[in-house]
Amino acid sequence: MHTVEDGLVKSHLEEGESVLALIGRAVPFSSLLQGNAQNGKTKPDVWLFMIIAALSCFGLVMVYSASDALGFLWYGNANYFFDRQIVYFTIGLVAMVAVSRIDYHILQRFVKPIALISAIMLVAVLIPHVGAEAYGARRWFKLGSLLIQPSSIATLCAIIVFGHWLVMKRSVITTLPGVRDYCILFGVLLGLVLLEKDMGTTMVIAAVGLTLLYFAGARGRHLVIVVALLGIATVLMIKMESYRGARISNFTNPFAAARTTGYQSVQSFEGFGSGGLFGVGLGNSIQKYGWLPSAQTDYIFAIIGEELGLLGTAAVVAAFTFLMIRGLRAARRAPDLFGTLLAAGITAWVGFDAFVNMASVTGVSPTIGIPLPFISYGGSDLVMTLVAMGILLNVASQGQRKGVTQRAHRDRWWGNWRPFDSGPRARSDAPRELSRL
Repeated sequence: MHTVEDGLVKSHLEEGESVLALIGRAVPFSSLLQGNAQNGKTKPDVWLFMIIAALSCFGLVMVYSASDALGFLWYGNANYFFDRQIVYFTIGLVAMVAVSRIDYHILQRFVKPIALISAIMLVAVLIPHVGAEAYGARRWFKLGSLLIQPSSIATLCAIIVFGHWLVMKRSVITTLPGVRDYCILFGVLLGLVLLEKDMGTTMVIAAVGLTLLYFAGARGRHLVIVVALLGIATVLMIKMESYRGARISNFTNPFAAARTTGYQSVQSFEGFGSGGLFGVGLGNSIQKYGWLPSAQTDYIFAIIGEELGLLGTAAVVAAFTFLMIRGLRAARRAPDLFGTLLAAGITAWVGFDAFVNMASVTGVSPTIGIPLPFISYGGSDLVMTLVAMGILLNVASQGQRKGVTQRAHRDRWWGNWRPFDSGPRARSDAPRELSRL
């Protein structure tokens, strides 16, 4: 059983040579740590950069370890998937460095074209012979040897577009009509992604949208209503497709269908069980030899558990937890509400992706087909994640700049838990906010 992306690349990609030398000369890493010269003197978040680099490099190692057998079997080249992941990583890294040095406020000028391009891509991928179809799902564009997943791009675009929308509508977001309008617009996005038969990404985007609404200052009772509506919608989506119901059944008892629909879950448990505390050793996985489907993509966390054991998986969980802490720290220290929403949305996106993937692979939640950020094999996911990290790094660096004082938006979740208010009440609180900086 092959993954969707593996099945597509097997048919359309040609053999490529190794590009290991690209990393050494593609990106001047020191330039990232010098701050953003365009916006005055800044202090970059070195810890955030280091954890991003560590996860990305670890991902390269694990992609090679998990895919060498499959690469040799399919293409006669053990480095096949690794070489391509290096290319994706290099592109994403260059983009991350470039974006991190551009003032994130510039994104507000391009909200309309970003929204338009995102909507066009989500609609176009559904058109036969335009979007690539595999295993009953139509989620990709195939451009020569390159596969692009619009939903990955749309997630980051949604954070930018709806972050700007919430800033513009902050005076009404504490009212029920304001929350209603936001949910209607966000519901259109969720509907387009759901038409691609990608429930996992739909659920993650919904969680990100809820996070943005919370950090924008929506009232608690309105958030409860939105969560209830999302719960009802989730039940309906499961009822709409029989395979989703089967995943719920597999979640409760995967061993009842160990040779059919529960096969992946059972094999992932075998990997974790074989790994024990210390693992069988890097590169020594047995499951990657065709036993565990999607070993280098959605189920790479099981390979980590098998080769590096409980200690290795715990280190990955700790790394993502630390990344979320730094991301929320950047959101808290952002110089304005737009920066807070960007940082919070990006952090929620990566965090939900990571922990939903790990939960599904370990059997804590049903399988929904979400890759592990930075680590799973995949081009558009890795590139867009690194671009998002560039934006997060820029927000973090601007938030640490000396002299930043306009942080009244922090009232909602830093101190007195009051909704953001740009009026006289917020201005009267300015001295108290300044005392906290």
